[in-house]
Amino acid sequence: MLTHLPPDTVRQNIWRASLREEPFRLFFPLGIACGVVGAGHWLFYGLGLTGRYSGFVHASIQIQGFMACFIFGFLFTAWPKFTVGPVATWWEIAGVFTGGALLLASLALGWWALAEVGTLLQLATFGVFMGRRYWRRATQQPPALIFLTIAFVHAAVGAGLLLWIRLDGPAAFELLGRRLLWQGTCLAVVLGMGGHLIPRVLGMPEGVVPKLPAPAGWAGLGVAFRGWRAWSCWLSGGLLLASFLIEHGGAQQTGRLIRAAVVSSHLVAATQVWRLPRVRATFVSGLWASVWLVVVGVWAAAFATRYHVAALHLVFIGGFSLLVLTIGARVTLSHGGYMRLEARNRAVAAVIAGVLVAVALRVGADASPERYFTTVASAAGVWMVACLLWAAYFIPKMVYREFPVVRPMSRLRVVPPARGE
Repeated sequence: MLTHLPPDTVRQNIWRASLREEPFRLFFPLGIACGVVGAGHWLFYGLGLTGRYSGFVHASIQIQGFMACFIFGFLFTAWPKFTVGPVATWWEIAGVFTGGALLLASLALGWWALAEVGTLLQLATFGVFMGRRYWRRATQQPPALIFLTIAFVHAAVGAGLLLWIRLDGPAAFELLGRRLLWQGTCLAVVLGMGGHLIPRVLGMPEGVVPKLPAPAGWAGLGVAFRGWRAWSCWLSGGLLLASFLIEHGGAQQTGRLIRAAVVSSHLVAATQVWRLPRVRATFVSGLWASVWLVVVGVWAAAFATRYHVAALHLVFIGGFSLLVLTIGARVTLSHGGYMRLEARNRAVAAVIAGVLVAVALRVGADASPERYFTTVASAAGVWMVACLLWAAYFIPKMVYREFPVVRPMSRLRVVPPARGE
């Protein structure tokens, strides 16, 4: 869906030429495809088109597919700019893509061990991508990005535990592995990238961080452990990891309360969402709402023991999916030269409304057990429509970019001086 061109503007297909510099053009559409497949799992069962369902397959596709593609696409694009380093190489992009394809194919075929191998391949490749650029970075990074390391630890340990279980390891660690991989990883990414970028997007002047030169190599690693801000991030990350261990150890509500306190205190303080956004744009309203849904969701999951899974969907659907869709909208419009469409955008408003309706239906499904599967299928259908609308509006803008027309200057006419001058 492409809008009419403004005057003095041309549109050019830049998808292939920009893929290494801006890999979100590949990974965001793949993320939407994963999301539609993952939600369709519930929709088809609710409509009676399939005879069985798997919560594990649904969650794996949504987190390790949908969310992972948006995270990889964003960081593949942003990290070289943060570190003033080289853009992604083809083998780095191919490694993450191959791991994701292996994951999805294995889930479809029921090869659970190979699915986790796919995730670990993605993590290994992406870890090399991030580490190489951090090692040679030219500028210091804000302490909030320490949470990216914490997210990597959660993902690697969670996927490793699940692979161990698939290879006849102790099944008692199944839930721990799932929680670390699905909840811990995404929460840490939101605390890190969200804590760094969201205040800037909301228009908070405190969110602008000056870029200072940084030592490279071993000397540069020490910077991540200097100052109270850095140590507060490491402490929060350690408590986040500990909360899952405590929950797994039997003190479920204690672990969930610790997690809710860590996530809400750090996220609210970093993003300053108690203020209304200073930037008046449709996607900003959705982003602001997504932060509050994460905060409300983690506390609801801590207290609503009976409706714990429903409360988690406040975090997953209302928080995570709304956040990545609105950030993805902002990235696509800004990188594609469509900034004029940011302020009031009906397509973005419709996507936000669809996600909010979907989360309301999914949370309310547990209140009516006799209509549970029908309501869950309705929530999945509404969310899929929102994602398909997002795809129809934004994917063409990832393929084409608008450029202002540069017209050649007309040749100057030199008038010879009159006689006698």
